Amino acid sequence: MVYAPDEKAMFIFLIGIVLWISTAAADQAPLANRGSWALGVALPSSSGLSLSLWKVRSPSTALGLEMAFSSNYYKYTTDDRDNRDRHYTHQSRRLRLQLRPTIKRYRPLHDRVASFVFYQVRVGFSTSRSRQEQIDRPMLQSTSSTGILGLALGLGAHWFPFQRLSLSGQTGLVLSYQHADSRFHRRWEGSLKTFQTAVAALVYF
Repeated sequence: MVYAPDEKAMFIFLIGIVLWISTAAADQAPLANRGSWALGVALPSSSGLSLSLWKVRSPSTALGLEMAFSSNYYKYTTDDRDNRDRHYTHQSRRLRLQLRPTIKRYRPLHDRVASFVFYQVRVGFSTSRSRQEQIDRPMLQSTSSTGILGLALGLGAHWFPFQRLSLSGQTGLVLSYQHADSRFHRRWEGSLKTFQTAVAALVYF
């Protein structure tokens, strides 16, 4: 397993926060009297759009479904018309969708902050298409698709500035298995890595 320096530092930092909160005096159950459901949206980032729907099962447990969607378009054109071998246009588009059923178990609330442990299943699919055009040569097109299945677990924290609103972030480990299929080859690949999410806002009702 390979850690990037920033990921390792973030992971250790959040573990320290959660351990500190866990040993502090508890005030109350974090989800008590906040509502039966919650809608969440991650703050905008380069990774795309992330939405979630949560069912509050008890004052310390929530079940949720997260959905992440991203779309990327890339176009590159050389400008060397005197050299036909170097003058070409390349375009590519990629779509990615991932669903993540999740269970969160919270520690008692203290000073408007509640830490939690989460367990998550990840099921996803991505597809990409590319096209390359070059003077006096046939146009080249290719497509590929990737299926993703993974398990994740980790730690996080919610901050409740208001009774019906919270801000959260989390980090952890994900074990994933991918199957890539393209015109030229197929491959299977497994990986184990760390991750951290963008800050998400949740509204309870």
